[in-house]
Amino acid sequence: MESIVILRGVLDMEIRSIASHVLEGLRDLEELLSTGVWDWVRESAFRWLLYSISQGILDALAALIAELAKPLVERCIVSESFVSDIARVARLRNRLAHVYRKPSLDELLAEAQWLREKAREII
Repeated sequence: MESIVILRGVLDMEIRSIASHVLEGLRDLEELLSTGVWDWVRESAFRWLLYSISQGILDALAALIAELAKPLVERCIVSESFVSDIARVARLRNRLAHVYRKPSLDELLAEAQWLREKAREII
């Protein structure tokens, strides 16, 4: 029971951090919309805010799913291979979405081949 409380505390902190980022983005979006999207700079900011807010929501859900994976496997709700596949998709998405680690073309081709084989099974 204690490990669940600790896990929940860490998860709550991560999700709260993400939620804070999303709320900040929403405030920025409200301000931008109130003044108008009337040039390419504001349009770029508008697009980025929409992306950032959407991505934050998805990141919060991914954090929740990642933390629930072990209990779901233990209860035989999902298989370990399913959890492994989801983790691989999440890593790929992170590598594509964030500039800190640009995958090589060979890496992308290997991931594309894997996705072609696994995506229908995962969905």
